[in-house]
Amino acid sequence: MNSFGSRSKLRAGGQEYEIYRLDALEKHDCSAQRLPFSLKILLENLLRTENGRSVTADDVRFLADWKPQATAICVIDILDWVRRARARCSRSRK
Repeated sequence: MNSFGSRSKLRAGGQEYEIYRLDALEKHDCSAQRLPFSLKILLENLLRTENGRSVTADDVRFLADWKPQATAICVIDILDWVRRARARCSRSRK
């Protein structure tokens, strides 16, 4: 999925890479500009892995709207994320 139109191409060194642009969120009343760098990395990962089931557009909006003074805590299952990332890497190496 690409709900926010963030998928793009980057050409470098004679090669083309698929990237997900955080600035595309601004067209949807979201912005990553004020987020700490670590959350920008997580947000890019959500854009990259959005599938409508385990990662939804609402998940992307939730993180993009993060406020440092918020009292609610959202727990991310890091182990599950690592397992899925490893599985994707293993498939891409074959």
